[in-house]
Amino acid sequence: MVKLLKLPITTAVDSGTTTATSTGQIVDSGQNFETTVRIGDKVKMTVSGETALVTKVIDDDTLDISADIAVSGEAFTISRIDHLFAPVGEGILCDIKSATLVELFNAGHYSHHIKITATGANSLLADAVNAAQVRAAETIWTDVVVDVVVPEGTVLTEYTTAT
Repeated sequence: MVKLLKLPITTAVDSGTTTATSTGQIVDSGQNFETTVRIGDKVKMTVSGETALVTKVIDDDTLDISADIAVSGEAFTISRIDHLFAPVGEGILCDIKSATLVELFNAGHYSHHIKITATGANSLLADAVNAAQVRAAETIWTDVVVDVVVPEGTVLTEYTTAT
């Protein structure tokens, strides 16, 4: 059974500025939330840094959120977390090319690898990938997916498979 490392990939899906306040909601007239936002997406207020999850898309202008964080006139971003599942196989080499580029190589198969675009990538991310590989090796065979705990300040934004 192949073990898989699970890495969170965060994609920006929308942004705006609140035009009104209502308890537990984001209101931005002229938005297109019904097209861009899903339940579970993360809202982050730009000034305060507070976050909440989308619990319901009411209409194009209004979202219900899990916490009362919105202030009228404050900018916000909405992001979605998907996951990259990387097979461990014989092991994974995490090569931090720069703060914005990370490459994962499967040991023994260096011609195929995964390129990850990031912000704030550093050696702590490589340490996190290595720690996840150790956990994968130490778990029973039925525990096939192991989370990579991405260090604070690092965000993985997209990936491609390269040859």
